Amino acid sequence: MNTSFITKIFLLLIFYAGDVFSSGHHADKVFINGSIHTFNQELTVVTAIAIQDGLITLVGTNEEINRSIGEMTEVIDLKGKMMMPSFHDAHSHPVWSGVDQLKCVVSESYDIDIMQAQLKECLSSELTKETGWIVGTQLNIGVFPSGNVDKSFLDKISKDIPIYVDAEDGHNGVANSKALEIAGISKETPNPENGIIEKDPLTGEPSGTLREPSAMNMVKSIMPKDSDGLYDKGLYFAQDLAHSFGITASIAASVGERHMATYKRAADRGDLELRIITCLEFGDTLFSQDPVTFEEVYRNRTQYSDSRINVDCIKIFIDGVLEGQTGAVLEPYLGTDNYGQLYLEQDVLNAVVTRFDSENIQIHTHAIGDRAVRSTLDAFEYAISMNGKTDNRHHISHLQMIDEEDIPRFSELGSLQIFKQPGLCQMIYNRD
Repeated sequence: MNTSFITKIFLLLIFYAGDVFSSGHHADKVFINGSIHTFNQELTVVTAIAIQDGLITLVGTNEEINRSIGEMTEVIDLKGKMMMPSFHDAHSHPVWSGVDQLKCVVSESYDIDIMQAQLKECLSSELTKETGWIVGTQLNIGVFPSGNVDKSFLDKISKDIPIYVDAEDGHNGVANSKALEIAGISKETPNPENGIIEKDPLTGEPSGTLREPSAMNMVKSIMPKDSDGLYDKGLYFAQDLAHSFGITASIAASVGERHMATYKRAADRGDLELRIITCLEFGDTLFSQDPVTFEEVYRNRTQYSDSRINVDCIKIFIDGVLEGQTGAVLEPYLGTDNYGQLYLEQDVLNAVVTRFDSENIQIHTHAIGDRAVRSTLDAFEYAISMNGKTDNRHHISHLQMIDEEDIPRFSELGSLQIFKQPGLCQMIYNRD
């Protein structure tokens, strides 16, 4: 894998030298009179920086930078302000999250009445008029008992218009009675593989809550598909938001072919300003990529490659999430005999991780529960025993629960990149 892609922007930004890197040429742009943190090994702070052809060629004092200034050089006076390297987001979903923000957003509220009011406002939205559906996003299911949202919550908004809302965790969704009817989901409908149709314990009727993509897609597959134009707008929304926080590079932590095509369209137009690593979803989890066409897309992935797009990454979902009690745990959820679910048997996961590791592909895993974290560590350990240690810099993301016995294994296994998601602190979970 071309690991230099991952760290390139940081290495460029922290370069420090006393002499001009590219002598004999004036800089295109210089920043002076600043407090510029290079974040090199010495944590050097300088006052000025010169840029030529998109690369940092010199950092130092104002006097040292003056030699880089010519008639056509743009000089920006920082007036004492701080300047630092940009951020690389280790786990994000730019297209997903951007598209979500263009739909009916139900967020930042723990009040059920407020959430209903937000959805009701979308009855008259352009997207609802265009599609005939109310499509919501970012619902906090943690405020509902056991994270189980009854369809009556949405039926109060409309029983005639189909409504579907994704939860903010991305692993749960809620449908009203009309949407369930159109999808043909009834008391007789069995749970799909790796998914759960929540049902009323007394009547057996579907409650409206659908857990994990295989169940969620029973409704989403019959909804009007998002257009390429909406995907493009979603990417640009996410890109602008990322830049507002100083983020210039990101790992797109689960993509399908449509997402890869969206990034490439933007790059071909010259509109892609983020640097992106696209992690193609592997397996039957059905978040982004159809498993039937995975191998074909994987083999031909370089057609979506670009100077700003690295396509040598795979995403593997190890388990679900705690909110829906699908995260794989070592001890059962309180008051149940439910241990959550692992998407892949250990021997299968071992083989998959070993395969992609041997092909120099970065593996980005989703592991929430402590049982999932252990399974992931076991798989990476097996891959090392087969392939030896590599510099593929595999990721374990989320890690919301880690068994104490497994903590030393992270350092023992070497070059694993660990991403601990802070969003857990912002969510409310039902503790019944």
